[in-house]
Amino acid sequence: MIDEHCIERLRFDDFWICDVTLRMFGKERKTTLELSGQRDKPLKKIQQEALLAFCRNESRLTVEAERALYDYYRAVRPELIEQLGEDEANLVAPELDGSSGLDALVELEDVFFPSYRGESRRVFGYMFGVSWDLDRGVVVMFENERVFETGPQDIIL
Repeated sequence: MIDEHCIERLRFDDFWICDVTLRMFGKERKTTLELSGQRDKPLKKIQQEALLAFCRNESRLTVEAERALYDYYRAVRPELIEQLGEDEANLVAPELDGSSGLDALVELEDVFFPSYRGESRRVFGYMFGVSWDLDRGVVVMFENERVFETGPQDIIL
C-alpha cells in the first residue's frame, strides 16, 4: 500500500513525481506517480484530492486497472488479427487464457494525474507500454476512483 505521505515526497522533474511500488499481475512493480504542473505553481486541489484518493484505494484500483486492461486487450485483439493477419497478430498479441498472461505484453510506465482547467473530477490513469501498440500505449483512465475509459494514452494527455 502507498502511504498518504507521498504528496510530501513529491519532487519536480518536468512533472511532480513520487517513486512508488505497486503490486500488479502478482508482482511488485516500481513506478512513478506523475502529476502535471509547474515548478513555481502549487498543485491544483483536485489533483491533490485525486492523489490522496489513489493512495487510500491503491490496491482496489490496481485490481480494477488490471481487469480493465484485460477487457480492452480482449476487445482489440480481433481488430489486430483483422489488420495484421493471425500469424503477425499472434506475435504481438497472442491469445491469453487470463489476465495473468498480460504481464509479458505490458509494462506499467507510471500513474498519471493530469491538470485540466476547471476540472471537478478526480482523474488519473495507469499508463502502459504495450506490445500491440508501441506508439500510443494504453491508459486505464479513472474518474472519481472508477474506471472511466481504456484506450490509447492520448485520451488522458
